[in-house]
Amino acid sequence: MSEDITLHVDLEDLDETFSRLFFELPKEVKVDLVKGIHKMIRAVLIGRAPYKQGGLRGSIQTEPLGKDEWITGPTKKVQGYDLGTLIVRGVRAREIRPRRRKALRFYWRGAWHFRRRVNWPGAKANPFHVKAKDDLIPLLRKCLRETWLDHLRRLR
Repeated sequence: MSEDITLHVDLEDLDETFSRLFFELPKEVKVDLVKGIHKMIRAVLIGRAPYKQGGLRGSIQTEPLGKDEWITGPTKKVQGYDLGTLIVRGVRAREIRPRRRKALRFYWRGAWHFRRRVNWPGAKANPFHVKAKDDLIPLLRKCLRETWLDHLRRLR
């Protein structure tokens, strides 16, 4: 799981009233709420992830860390690097040379091409997870409010 893309949502971000409400919920309701929150985080991350980046959206998963803890983020690796980290940090421009052969071979614009080297322009940093967090806070408030009201209805 890419460490650069972990979304840390502090309950203080929601505000004092909602964080107090969360801690007053029974444990079984909290567990269901946390699972629901991670589904929501995954959906928001997928919505904000760049779609042209080699399967990044499909690699965003939610995994259990411990008994009541979960983590959501991209899991795909490219040549040993986390794809999410490469996208968030960006990659510098570089020259690509063949490792095993005399030339690079690639299909482009309807024909096969052979080159001894190519210049790759790099990629700008795209901190899509920051934008996702901005989208997430109002959704979390709504989710917590609805969960609390649902819990109150069950108590009646």
